[in-house]
Amino acid sequence: MKNSFITIKIKKRNFVLINLSVLLVITLGIFLSTRDENKTYPMIRNSVEMPNLVGQTKENAIKVAESKGIKLNINKATSDQFEIGIILSQNPAIGDLVEFNSTVNVYVNEESNSNG
Repeated sequence: MKNSFITIKIKKRNFVLINLSVLLVITLGIFLSTRDENKTYPMIRNSVEMPNLVGQTKENAIKVAESKGIKLNINKATSDQFEIGIILSQNPAIGDLVEFNSTVNVYVNEESNSNG
């Protein structure tokens, strides 16, 4: 009789461990499957991570920003190191959290008016 009691106790403990393991896997799966591609953080509601727009064409940067729920304020700048129409810089910086549907600044390489 004593052996059967020990066997039952071990089975119950294993059953609890298995159930806890399954619960952990399910919880982790739900967490990973509900993560937003736009990196919306639940602790900071309505925020998204600022994408890297530098080096992209103005048209592509607009598409990327719109897909993240960000509007662009497009400013003109000049640089000999980039082609015309390429984003030179952005504010806020890459990876910063910005409010969903907010407007951020980008600076696009435009032709200069100088005849140098």
